[in-house]
Amino acid sequence: MTGKLSTKRYKYATVYVNQARRLSYVFLQKTAMAEETLKGQQAWENAREHGVTVKVYHADNGIFS
Repeated sequence: MTGKLSTKRYKYATVYVNQARRLSYVFLQKTAMAEETLKGQQAWENAREHGVTVKVYHADNGIFS
């Protein structure tokens, strides 16, 4: 390896699942901040191009409450 080593690594992941269509999407994150989670949400919602419609979100934390 050459160059400067990076200490920035993905430490978090948000998993989006459409159970009806058996689709899933994993968004890797470097932080657990809401801004980065919302970027993942936007990426998942861009799946509309493939015929996926988002109607409801369920979460195990307080960000989407």
